[in-house]
Amino acid sequence: MTTSSRRSVSTRRRENETPDGMKVRQRVERPHASLYAHPRVFKKLREIAAAEDCKPHDLYVEGLRMVLERYGYDLDKIERGEA
Repeated sequence: MTTSSRRSVSTRRRENETPDGMKVRQRVERPHASLYAHPRVFKKLREIAAAEDCKPHDLYVEGLRMVLERYGYDLDKIERGEA
């Protein structure tokens, strides 16, 4: 068995590689916020989400909408940068 030459293979460095050929992991940071509550509260939210066939996150967003509406803000407009 013979091997062919590798002249046809490109050896230029990619943007996400160091000079020695190691890949550099590029991570895009997303906004993060923690929600602190008693574990029983989270358990109840999971139960409600299961009963409503949605995810707990959907309930968190619903709650945020309600609070923002109460103070005269619109979540969608805020997310679009309009408010």
